[in-house]
Amino acid sequence: MLILHLQLLFDRAAEDIVFTVYCIDREYTTAEHDDSLYQHVAQYILLHRQQEDFYPIYITDIDLSKTLPGDEYAYVQTVY
Repeated sequence: MLILHLQLLFDRAAEDIVFTVYCIDREYTTAEHDDSLYQHVAQYILLHRQQEDFYPIYITDIDLSKTLPGDEYAYVQTVY
């Protein structure tokens, strides 16, 4: 099984929340890809798979910016 490092960042730009995905050597942002962000990431991951088998993808890192809005993000919990 191929191991790819998949990092998700959430940040705030003006009134919008911007999502950035880093996968191997590529950066994908909602500013660049908007609603098709995850489709672009999925296509890139599929290009790097060694087999055509289906297997899960795991996020290796999540970064939540401190600039995200107040109370609704005050109690963020992660489970791994």
